[in-house]
Order: sequence, then structure tokens, then C-alpha cells
Amino acid sequence: PIFSSPSSEPPKTPPATQTLQKSSEPTPPPKSTSGSSAAEPAAPKRAEQAANVIPLYLIARNPSGFAGSELLPLFARLGFVFGEMEVYHYVNARGQTLFSLMNGVAPGTFDLGALAQQTTPALALFLRLPIERQPGLALEQFLDLAYRMADELDATLLDDRREALSTESVDRMRAAVLDD
Repeated sequence: PIFSSPSSEPPKTPPATQTLQKSSEPTPPPKSTSGSSAAEPAAPKRAEQAANVIPLYLIARNPSGFAGSELLPLFARLGFVFGEMEVYHYVNARGQTLFSLMNGVAPGTFDLGALAQQTTPALALFLRLPIERQPGLALEQFLDLAYRMADELDATLLDDRREALSTESVDRMRAAVLDD
């Protein structure tokens, strides 16, 4: 799962007959704004790319995960459209992608033909930087949608450090968006 870190145990795969997991290899997380930590090996390329994405993770509180049959109508109701890279995108009135939503299980994509019968333990939202127009507004939309999804899905919302989303986390995101 993309939401595991070297210092934490990943959640158990849901006990469904068919899950969205297609591979036992973990999907690398989107590059986050937190940079490298003591638990992560230093990688110059990763450090240079670290400010390109702000991720948020939705982790199912229910051990069976998120049911695809519940995700499909939720995604449509919230304005996500399926598209490039086989993930969902939230687009503005100009057709520009503001942020994206991927599966929390490798390879991170969604299979629309089978999603209604599948489950996943996690989802990842990510906001790409730089944001050309109204970056503060885009971030607030991103956060609002993340909170709404967490509430509707009964999910735990984690920040770029895979810790519970906090005021400090949101302040870091705002600084990253404004500095970019």
C-alpha cells in the first residue's frame, strides 16, 4: 500500500474475495512537501521533486475497506471524473485538473469495469504544484473535499507524513502552496 512507511505497519488487506490490490509491490507515494526524514534514505532526486505534490490519505476505519459500490456514486457526486493514468481528477470550470484521487493499493489505478465489486483499504488525494491560478482557493477546495470524503467514508485523514491531519499539517500545506 502506498500509505505505509518504514516505521509503521501497513493495514491488513481487507478480507474481500476480490480487492483492488493487483500486486504485492508497494506503490511509491506521491512526492510530498515534507522532504526526506530520518526514516527515509536520502535521495537527491526525490528531494528536488518533493515540493511537486501535496498528498492526503484516506484510510478506511472499517477493516473490510471502502466498497467500490459506494465509491463510484461518491466520486460522481463530488465532481471527480475518471481519466488520465486511470485515476480520478477534480477539474475546474476551465477543464484544468486541480487535484487527483488514486487507489491506495498498488498500482494506484482504478479498474472501472470491476470497481463496483471491489474494495480498497485506502485512497490518496494529491494536489500538484505549482498551481497557476488562485492557489489558495485550490488548496481550500482540496482540503474541503478531503474532509467531506473522510466524513462520508468514515475514514481517517492522514497528511503527507502519514500522521493525522492537524492544524500544523494544514499550515505546512498553505506555506508550500504560497511559496511555490
